[in-house]
Parts: sequence; C-alpha cells; structure tokens
Amino acid sequence: MNNRTIMMKFIVILFLFFVYTSCKTDNKQEKSIKIYALMMCDLTSSVDSNLIKDVAHKAHDLLLALPQGSKVEAYPIDDNTYLNPIFSGELPLLESDLDFHKDMFKGKLNALAENLGNAIYFKYKDVNLNKSTQHASCIISSLETAYNFFKDKDKNTYRFELIYFSDMIEQCSNSQAGSIFICSDRHIPNKESIIAQIEKKYNPNMNLKSLIDNNISMIITTGIMGDSKCLRSDEQKEIWQKIFSKVGYSQSDFASFHFRQGLPDRFSISNSK
Repeated sequence: MNNRTIMMKFIVILFLFFVYTSCKTDNKQEKSIKIYALMMCDLTSSVDSNLIKDVAHKAHDLLLALPQGSKVEAYPIDDNTYLNPIFSGELPLLESDLDFHKDMFKGKLNALAENLGNAIYFKYKDVNLNKSTQHASCIISSLETAYNFFKDKDKNTYRFELIYFSDMIEQCSNSQAGSIFICSDRHIPNKESIIAQIEKKYNPNMNLKSLIDNNISMIITTGIMGDSKCLRSDEQKEIWQKIFSKVGYSQSDFASFHFRQGLPDRFSISNSK
C-alpha cells in the first residue's frame, strides 16, 4: 500500500469522523433547545387593571419567541394557592419548509399565544370581580411550587425557565417566611427587619438552582415599586436576593436575573417567522 493510498484512507476516515461528531452535536443542540416555561402571573389588585392587557400582550409575545416544541404552563399568584394552571400548551412543530406547512404552523402558534394572553386577562377579571375580597400576593410560596413543578421534568429534553409577571411585592400573611408586607398603610416597612425575619424563618429544604440554573425572569408589571408606602426598588431587590439565596443562588447569580419591565433579550426573537 503506497503512501498516497494511506493518505486517502486517512482523509476519508477523518471526514467521516467529522460528519459523525457534527451530527451528534447537532442532535444534542436540537434536543436541548426546547424550553419548558413556568409562568407565575400576578393577578392581585396591585396590578392595575389598565396594565393587565399589557401583561397579557407580553406573555403572548414571549410565547411566540419560544423554540418549536416548547411547553408553557401559567399559574396565578393569588392567595397562596398554585393548584390549577390557567393555561397549559405545547408549541407546534414545523413539519417542512413548504409554504402550506409554514402557514399552518404560524396559525397554530398565533392561536396558542392568543389563548395564553386571553387566559391571563380573563382570569384577572374573574379574580378581581368582587372588589370586597382581598387577594394576597404570596410570591415566596411560588418558589416551592416551581421546584415541585420542575423536579420530575426531563432536564435533558428541555431548558427550564421560571418567569414572573408580577410587581414582585410580597404581601402575604402566611408564607413560609411568615408574615411579610413589602408595602403597608399602617407603618413604613423596614428592610433590615424583613431580611432578619427571612434569615430566621425561611429555611426551605430545596435547591432550585440545581433545577433551573439562572433562567429566572421577573418581568415587572407595575410602577408601584416606587410608591411611598413601599420599600424602594433597590431594597426590594435586596430582599429577593436574600430569599433566592435560601434556594441555592449566590449574589452574582441574582445579578443575572431579569428584573425589569420589558421582556428578557433571550425572548426577543420570534420563532413564528
């Protein structure tokens, strides 16, 4: 066997090796790109009725930006109960590049996104129909809900996302951290005392970071964070940093969370195109 033959065989083997590894990489990326999104939607009266349509619209746009085959479930933040979703759906898959299939795909995707937005809007109307009823914002309790939700899901198939549509103002008399009110009509809330209470009373037996990494977004739904009866926004963030430190997150982890009014950048490109 001459040197040229040996070289040709070596090139063929090298080529096949690259094809094989490339296919494995592509399959791995394709397998892991799907998202399983848990949306926690604040439907309490602190979210102004004029803003709930904007919340519904943002949820609609966020769903459109998810990869094909992703899953979404939405639960209300209301009265410390997270038993029944207000929305559950799976994004369609594009069967081929034929225009007919593209039109069907876009139609299904847009209908699903519209259903999500409507579910949030109409559930808000239902929750706030009786103005004499007070609804609590027990957001801390949603962390345990998220842990129990994701712990049995397939992390090899999906990337998990925990998404809040909320003002992130804990107003709850019965959370795992005790009674915490970030806003109050009776007295000015004190950041140090709230953090001390969380440090003492909130000791959950779970590591949320091990399930969903840093894929957490707080999409702020109202400007109430600047209200004079509430803690300042920077103080509220310190409180949430302490809360998330109890479920596995460091200060640098928390700094990477989306804590703003707009959608996170990673949800800015629509998959419907």
